[in-house]
Amino acid sequence: MRKLFFTILIGFISSISFSQEMPEYTIGLGLSPFGGSLNYTYHKSQKTSINVAVGGLIESDLSDFASDLEIDDDFVLKSSSGWMGIFVHHRPFENAQWAAFVTGFGVGFIENTIEVSHDNHMDVYTAHYKENPVGYVGWTFGSGPTKGFNYSLDLGMLYTSGPTIVGPGEHNDAIAESFYFSNALPNIQVTLGYGF
Repeated sequence: MRKLFFTILIGFISSISFSQEMPEYTIGLGLSPFGGSLNYTYHKSQKTSINVAVGGLIESDLSDFASDLEIDDDFVLKSSSGWMGIFVHHRPFENAQWAAFVTGFGVGFIENTIEVSHDNHMDVYTAHYKENPVGYVGWTFGSGPTKGFNYSLDLGMLYTSGPTIVGPGEHNDAIAESFYFSNALPNIQVTLGYGF
C-alpha cells in the first residue's frame, strides 16, 4: 500500500512540476564557478532555445580551488567576476529532450588576486581575464523545455586567450602553468527555472 501511495505521489508531483507542454519562455537562477546568474530563455521550437544570462561573483576566497598552483608559501586567492552571455541550446535527439548541445559567447571579466605571504612581507599578483568576447561550448542535461518548474545541469568549457598575469616575478610562471589560470575554463552550472 505504501509503495502504491509513493508511486502515485511521485507521478502527481511530476505531472505538476514537469509538464510535457513546451513553454514559450523560461526564467531561472543559476549557480556556477563564475557566480550566480539570472537566465532568460526563449524557446524557438522543441529543438532550439536561445538563452540570455547575466551573472557575477562578489570577491570571494577561492584558494581551495587552485589546488594545483605550485607556490610553496602560504597564499590566498581572491576572485570576482561580472559577465553576460548569449547561448543557443540545440536538442539533437528526438527522444531525449533532456539533453542539449550548447554554444555561445560571453562578455565581461574575471579578476583574480593572489596574495603570497612571506616571513616579513606579502607579494600580490593579479591574473585578470579581460578579453572580450569569449566562446563557450558544452552540454546541458535536465527537464528540457517544460512548463512549470524545471532544472538543468550544464557542463562545458569557456575558451579564452588566458589571463594577463602581473606580479613581482617569482611566481609568475607557476601561475601561468596552473590549470586554474589556463585559457580553457571548465564550467559546471546548476539552474532552477520556471517555464511559462
